[in-house]
Amino acid sequence: MALGCAVLGLLGIMLLARRGVWRMPPYVLLAVVTWYALYRSGVHATLAGVLIALLCRSTRCAARTSTPPPRWPASTGSRRTPVPP
Repeated sequence: MALGCAVLGLLGIMLLARRGVWRMPPYVLLAVVTWYALYRSGVHATLAGVLIALLCRSTRCAARTSTPPPRWPASTGSRRTPVPP
């Protein structure tokens, strides 16, 4: 029963990441539930942290960037100043 709850928690985290949810409270709630379920099932609870870390997004979503990164000229030498758009 507990191992099934842990799998459901991991699936929930994967679903949140795929849907692009970037707020922390849903992840924390599911992470705590997953950790506790793995702890109660007898599996080493550190495994929950490793699996959760592998499922969470570690980069910013492309749609959330408001401005493009600055463009650099091809021959700047040692000075690096952005080229105005």
